[in-house]
Amino acid sequence: MSDNLTVQEAAQELGIGTRTAWRWIKTGRLFAVHMGGHPGMTVVPRSALTKVVRPTKGPKPKGSSSGQPQAPSVPPISGGEAGK
Repeated sequence: MSDNLTVQEAAQELGIGTRTAWRWIKTGRLFAVHMGGHPGMTVVPRSALTKVVRPTKGPKPKGSSSGQPQAPSVPPISGGEAGK
């Protein structure tokens, strides 16, 4: 077993797509080493796979069902002409 993986192999190990793996490398979420040469090769150290930070699916904060800002609640109109 090699200590380095191709981006495609790393993506498979992580259960993500290759494009996602490249995006994570670009943003620094997944560490990779760019080797020289033409066309060049990028490898992901196997140890980097355990250091990937994945978002957790824990309970959402109170009052936040979709993560979208919510409109303030407006009390119902009572009495007067509006009730007729």
